[in-house]
This record gives sequence, structure tokens and C-alpha cells, in this order.
Amino acid sequence: MNINDLPNEILSIIFSYLNVKNRYYNRFVCKKWNTLLAALLGDDGWIIIHKDINVPKVSNRYNIALYDADININQLLPYANRVKGLKIACAINWESLVNFLKNIKELEHLDLTSCSASSFPNIPLHHLKILHIGSLCSFDLGKVLSKASSLKHLTFHQSHYNSSVDNFIRNSKSLEGVHFERIVEENRDLINLFENGINHLKVFKQSGTLTNAFLPYSNEVLEKLTISGTGLTGDLSLMLLFKLASQLKFLKLATPGLRIDWNILKKVTQLKELHISNNSGELDKSLSSLTLLKCLDVASFSTITSSTLKILRTNCSLLSHLNISGTSNINNEDVNELVKCLPKLETLFLDHCFSLTFQCLIDVHIFCRNLRALSLQKLKKDETALEDVAKLKKLEYLNIAFCKLSNSWFQSTCYKLLTVIKLSHTNITDEGVLHLVKNSYRIREINLMATEITGDCLRYLITVHSLRVLDITSCENILEEVLNEVKDNNRLNHLFSSIPTPMALDCPCIALHQKSNVPFHKIFTIT
Repeated sequence: MNINDLPNEILSIIFSYLNVKNRYYNRFVCKKWNTLLAALLGDDGWIIIHKDINVPKVSNRYNIALYDADININQLLPYANRVKGLKIACAINWESLVNFLKNIKELEHLDLTSCSASSFPNIPLHHLKILHIGSLCSFDLGKVLSKASSLKHLTFHQSHYNSSVDNFIRNSKSLEGVHFERIVEENRDLINLFENGINHLKVFKQSGTLTNAFLPYSNEVLEKLTISGTGLTGDLSLMLLFKLASQLKFLKLATPGLRIDWNILKKVTQLKELHISNNSGELDKSLSSLTLLKCLDVASFSTITSSTLKILRTNCSLLSHLNISGTSNINNEDVNELVKCLPKLETLFLDHCFSLTFQCLIDVHIFCRNLRALSLQKLKKDETALEDVAKLKKLEYLNIAFCKLSNSWFQSTCYKLLTVIKLSHTNITDEGVLHLVKNSYRIREINLMATEITGDCLRYLITVHSLRVLDITSCENILEEVLNEVKDNNRLNHLFSSIPTPMALDCPCIALHQKSNVPFHKIFTIT
């Protein structure tokens, strides 16, 4: 019998006993193995390298991320010619990296946002497509860009701006997107650039402390626009002046208090993703024309009502991702009628909707068969209705924190594809946790903060090879002697933990008091 004839669930259980190195190595055996092992490793395409894990010898080219400042860079030199992406996420000695960079023949992605670099080696960059430069880098960005003839996406801090950077952005034929970080209004030359000099870009993102939203008014090809800034209080009625409405597909306004003329969005008929949080206004006016909308994130939007949801179910049947958390002017019937009209729904966030109970999700398993992420934090208890949630076959992400469910409910559910579950401040006990984990062969993250679990449960969890993130903060039933035992357990090098242990400082795969709070719009990618 061929091993590939085994069910995916059995194969994944087998793969869970492999260490991290062998999981990466075996990804390249075949497409099926790559898919299953990617689920165990994180699915982001980046190989995390530290002093205890070697890069597997493979023929494929790959992305590597360095999270350990103590790594011996010389050990990586034999693999440099296979690297296509490099992310520096630690305070590593820059000079030790220069020789490694010189040996990378076709570098396509370079991320230096967390790296301090005073100089940049003289290396060919004609294959480079993505470049992220942080504020700690002090080399001349203009000289680097002059070699990057194929660059498509650039992120840089305003301190790197000079005339050569300006000329590159204005005249580059390959550049498609730019993210300007920490922009201030006093930098008039830079503001003039992104008001008048980026008419050829498809992606534009600005962030900083501004009092006005500066926009590429004459850009006719822009597809993605992001504006963020804590001090931004301008009036987006100015958007009436630009011509980009016909092509814009992605709009994110992370600016609390920003004044918006909602009539503007009626012109953006091609919009597929809309992210606006902590705002108010007559959103209903805009939604009626957004018939192609696939992702809507309007968390903490104070004016969402029953009429808003009625417009969604009538005009936005293509919605696959919806976040209406923090909404208090809707009821169970409104949400129930909405999910019945959204057969493509994959992500639903209803956190802190205090007017709702689990009754709003009756029959959700019938009408939303593709639902993969569900967040119900602080919804009112109604276990009978939650039985329909337990019937969702494709669920991967579940957040029921602060929902006071009985432990018997946890023991009666089975989510085979579950990768992330948040159970903080619930009544779950050891038996409920063990049942969930043993029946979820892909589990990567568990939040058990302030629950009643004991040391026996913790001892079991650290043996689960697929587990990467564990939060046991404020679990008073776990004795100190058990925590000390866990600190010395070598299996923790495959685990992100909030356990206060000195080992977290030595091993990059452990983050001290680090929680994985994934933004709504990054859980799944819209295509």
C-alpha cells in the first residue's frame, strides 16, 4: 500500500511526529505532502532559521527568516544560492550578513524593517521585487534603488527620502506599490511626491501623524489605497477630486475620527475590500452600489443597524469576509437572515455584539458551508444554538472567549480542521481541552488564559507537535513546580508560549508573553 493512499488526517498525525527540520525537508516530496506539512508549519512560506535548526538541502528556492541574533551566518553560506527571500527580524550583526548577501544570486524579497544597517553591500539587485526598509537603516536608499530595476513594492521611512529616491519612484517602470511610513506634514517635498508623482502606482499606503489626507488625485490606475495615522482629522470629501474611483478595489481607512463623505463610495463600483473601523456615518448610502464587495470590515461602526444588514443581504451576495464586531443596534434575527443570504461566507466576526446571542447562528452550518473563521467573543450563552456551530465542517479559527459555556459542551464538539481556538475566561477544564486537541490534528494556537486547566493538561499540550502558540496566563491551577518542569522541556523549541521562561530569550520560536492577535483582514487573503 502506498503511503499516499492513507487519508489526510492519518498522514498529518504521522507528520506531527517529525521535527521542524524534517517537516521542511519533506514538503518537497510531492504536492500532497507540501499541503499537509504547510498546515503544520504555518503556511506563510518562510522558513524560520535559528541556531538549533539547519536549512534542509533541497533543490527548490525558498524564503528564510532570521529570528536569532546568535546564529552562525557561515552555516547558511552553502544555501545562499537557493534563497529568494530574506527577512531579518532580530538585532543581528549587519557586517556578518554582508558576505551572505553577496552569495545570494537572485534575491527577490528583502525585509530589513527590524534590522540596524549602516551600509549596503555592492550586490546585484536586478531580481529584487519587494523591499522593506525600517527606520534603523541608515544607508543611502537611493543608491540601492538605482540597482533594483525590477522592484514592484517598496516600504520606507521618511528619513530615507532624498532626491534620488524621489526620482526612482516617479520614473520607475516596474514599481507598482509604495508604503510611506511615519510621514509628517512638514516634509513638503515628500508630500508633493505622493500627491503628484505616483500616478503610475497600483498600491498606495501612507501612515503617520497628519492632519490631512494627502491623496494621489490624478492616479487613474490605483487599485489599493490605505490611509492611517493617529492624528489624521482631515475631510475625505477631497476624494471627489481624484479620478481613481473607477479602478479602486481595496480601501482601508484606519483613522478614527476621519470625516468621510459617504457619497464618494457610490463611485467606487469596482471595490472588493473595504476596511473602516471606529467611525460613524451613513454607511447605508454606499453599500447599495458595492455589489462586487467580497470583504467588509466595519468593526465598532456606531451606525450599523438592521437596515444596513438588509442592504448587505440584498446587494452584497458575494461577501466572503464580514466583520461587524462592536455593533449594538442589531438583533439575532437580523444576523440570522443575513447569513442565509451569504453562501460564500468564509469569515464572520461578531465580537462584543452585546445585543446578540448564539441564536443568531441557527442553521449556519446549512447556509454557510464554507465558513472557516468564526469569532464570537463575549456573545451571550445559548448552548442549544451553538450546536449548529459545532456542525461546521471546515472551521479553522474559533474564538469563543468569555463565553461561559459548560465543560460538557466542549467535550461534545469535534473540529478536525481547527488550527486556532481562543478559550480565555471560559469554563473549560482539562477534559474539554484534551478532547478538542486530540480531535484537531492541525491545531497551532490555543488561548487558555484565565481558565481552570491544571498542570496535567499543560504537560500534555507541550507534547503536541503541531502546537505553536499557547497562552496560559492567569491559570491559577497550574503549580509553579509544573512551570519549572516545562521550562526545561526541550520540546518547547517548537512552541510559542506566554509562559514566563528564560528559554524564550534564547530560542526564537518562543516569544515571551507574545500573543498571536491576527488582524481580521489577514486571516484569509481575498483573490
